[in-house]
Amino acid sequence: LTAIGGSGVVNAAITSGIALSVYNGVIENCENRTSEMNSSLITGIVSFVSNSQITGCINYGDLNSSVLGVLFSAGIAGAPMSLLSGMGITDLMTNPSNSGYSTPATITDCANYGNLDSDGILMGTAGIVISGAEVVRCVNYGNLYGSGIAAIIHSNADLISGTAYSNTRIEYCVNYGTITGYSGTTGGSVGGIIHQLSIPNSNIIFANCTNYGEINGDNFSGSSMAYQVTATVDFTFSNLTNYAQISATDAAGLFYEIQGQNGITITMEDCVNAGNISGNYRASGLVVNTSNSGWTIGFENCVNTGNVSGNETSSSNIIGGIIASVTVPVTMTSVFSLGDLTRTAAGGSVGGLIGRSTASEITIENCVFEGSVIGGSGFIGTATGCSSLSITGSYVNANITVESTSSSASGMIGSITMSDTSSPAAIDKCAVVANVATADGEVIDGGYAFYFSPNLVDSATILNSYALFNNALTISDTTTGMDGYFAYLNNFQNGLPIPIGLYYITSYGTTTGIVDQLQNFVG
Repeated sequence: LTAIGGSGVVNAAITSGIALSVYNGVIENCENRTSEMNSSLITGIVSFVSNSQITGCINYGDLNSSVLGVLFSAGIAGAPMSLLSGMGITDLMTNPSNSGYSTPATITDCANYGNLDSDGILMGTAGIVISGAEVVRCVNYGNLYGSGIAAIIHSNADLISGTAYSNTRIEYCVNYGTITGYSGTTGGSVGGIIHQLSIPNSNIIFANCTNYGEINGDNFSGSSMAYQVTATVDFTFSNLTNYAQISATDAAGLFYEIQGQNGITITMEDCVNAGNISGNYRASGLVVNTSNSGWTIGFENCVNTGNVSGNETSSSNIIGGIIASVTVPVTMTSVFSLGDLTRTAAGGSVGGLIGRSTASEITIENCVFEGSVIGGSGFIGTATGCSSLSITGSYVNANITVESTSSSASGMIGSITMSDTSSPAAIDKCAVVANVATADGEVIDGGYAFYFSPNLVDSATILNSYALFNNALTISDTTTGMDGYFAYLNNFQNGLPIPIGLYYITSYGTTTGIVDQLQNFVG
């Protein structure tokens, strides 16, 4: 099928710019220019499509779905034809029992330029497709308004049964459009290359996608890659990047919530957030929240450079440079959090890497936080129920502002409760450079300014490490072997040594006499 839709205004129960339904076909190089379409089921190219290929299609029309009780709205395609049977509509299908009607379309090299206005949506809004299995090299330029919104694809699952399609590929997709939540709804979710992603097997791919469009969540949760991820097998997200500002009740640079099944590991690899993140309650550079238990989340070679802030005036703010709230064992390797962290209310939890943790195990290796913190600490805001904590080869360079001189301010961890005192926390080959003061400039010192964590001074093993707090130097009790663990970087903190292996710099200065050099630094 190759066609160009007309221009004008269309009102109908089911509306599409090119075709109503296609089964076992090819839709190629089609354009829709019809605008201001009003419908319950509204798409730019085709409403129902199964077992077909859609290639090189473009929607230019604005799709207005503000009336008639909208089910879905999408720039290119709707859902597989099996949805018709689930809705009790069979006259558009030659054989409703045909299993092929449940097979979604493969969509490649398509684009949506139209604005989608869907304030009464029931199922979802998407710039490209509502439900599909393979979406590759697709771009959304249109501005989207509604609830349950995604820039590219709403879901990779059947809309009636909820069963995920066994082969899903979402790759090389980009969003440029502004995504705004419907302010008349008190709950929901906004944004994401995909709205809800189910991962039932190892055939799923979600990688190499980018968001440039601003996301305004209003009363919703907002994120740039996915609102919710549910996985039952090990999975790795790779090369996902957000450059845009995100504002929402709970706001994340990449993912709002990730759910795993017992025994699996979900990893984020080479993922970046470069946009400023603002959440009323929770906010983070990469992930807001984990749910369920018994699985592990990992971050490798990930970066946040955006500023992260919480705006709620209660103590419920949870702010994390990488993840706001984590409930499962977490591992971070070569992770860099380089934005400022701010909350407006006393209480809550703020951390350069983790806002609040109830994880049993926390492992941090070769990680960096560099920025300012209001009401928090360099790595972890608060942690409870932790039985295993290991921080190695990591670095904090922070300006920390606290509410009062009685606040627990820490270079690494604000407050932690170890559930297993027989296995003390281990901090090795680490460095902390921090200035700590109240908002009016009163310097914090004495018993409140602990270099690594106020709760770990008696139970932690701190080796080969140093802290420079308010220009006062502390070196861990065991300094044997510190030489060789640290390197001078001329462009970093006036030449103070930092752990080797942190920054992608190949030329290090001298690594001899580190202990003496540190002691001489402050006279």
